[in-house]
Amino acid sequence: MYSIVRIVLIILESVIFAIGIVKAVKIEQIAGYHECDKCHYKYIPSYNSVLFSMPMEEQDI
Repeated sequence: MYSIVRIVLIILESVIFAIGIVKAVKIEQIAGYHECDKCHYKYIPSYNSVLFSMPMEEQDI
């Protein structure tokens, strides 16, 4: 009985964690847009480019 409860809780916690990660990346995507000063074009990065981008600490600047 206890093993079934443990398995259900682990699966539930994993799903909640995955939903939180997806929401956090979506917020990062929306916050990461750039606007051109001349033509006012808004560049909004795609979800995949935000998900697989390298963090700023690791980039060679």
